[in-house]
Amino acid sequence: MSNLGSSVPYTPDLKKTGDLLNIVDHRTLFRYLFYLDQAGILTILSREGKGTQLLRKPEKIYLNNTNLIYSLNLAEIEIGTVLETFFNSMARESATLSYVENADFLVDGVLVEVGGKNKKLTKLKDTTEVVIAKDDIEIGIGNEIPLWLFGFLY
Repeated sequence: MSNLGSSVPYTPDLKKTGDLLNIVDHRTLFRYLFYLDQAGILTILSREGKGTQLLRKPEKIYLNNTNLIYSLNLAEIEIGTVLETFFNSMARESATLSYVENADFLVDGVLVEVGGKNKKLTKLKDTTEVVIAKDDIEIGIGNEIPLWLFGFLY
């Protein structure tokens, strides 16, 4: 998990993570990740569904906020990770975020892609319920929303 702040986003390989931490039982690893999520160090994004969060496999793991990325990472920082972490940390305060295969987030039933000002919808162009949270724009047009506006949700 050393590249948590530099990957876009961190998709956990639970077997490798467990081996690295000398944790044999995956339930124990899930419990540790759950506690880090509850403590506000990590944010775990799982698939939408029923059941306890403790038992669901994490699909993506984010640091809780962008400050942690910059404080823990001495290597090159991916701007995509920073943008997704910012969106995640702001939007989760007022909405339910879930993992979905074909977009960055599923937010209360709406697909959300996060990216820079040149981000385009290539794989989701035929989908009606999709929003692009764009960095480096001041005003939104259509389904494009400036990323900075999500900062007001917190």
